Amino acid sequence: MIFKIDITADVDDAKARRRLKRILNKTKNMKPAWQQVGNYAKKVVIENIDEGGRPKKFAPLSPIYAKWKAAHGYTDKILIRSHGNGLINSFHRRTTNYSARVYTSLKYAAAHQEGIDPLPARKFMPDSEDRNIPPFDDKSMRHIREILKNFILR
Repeated sequence: MIFKIDITADVDDAKARRRLKRILNKTKNMKPAWQQVGNYAKKVVIENIDEGGRPKKFAPLSPIYAKWKAAHGYTDKILIRSHGNGLINSFHRRTTNYSARVYTSLKYAAAHQEGIDPLPARKFMPDSEDRNIPPFDDKSMRHIREILKNFILR
């Protein structure tokens, strides 16, 4: 005796196709998501300075410079003279459909980041040598991925 069984399945994939089409359309203009990433990264870089370095604290001020700052009414925070101008307020973000960039055009920023005699390096932004500085540390990268995922899937 021979048994024959035919099974036919109809799959209604219209909903899945609509969702995939919506995702594809979202990825055609990612600039709003990258603007959110840029805003976040800029905020984090400013926090790095405001908190005196993360995860590694900045080298302390020289005693002479610390005394000068105190005598002239400046904060004792490192890399901050005042909140009205200077490095902490010099950051900009530039975004495209594919990326976000946080930068400063202050010439002395590189001297602080890399260190030049007599200034020690006080890294406030991640670089190729130390990618564990926010916003490229694991916690920040998870947040950035979440921003991008939420943009695409909402």
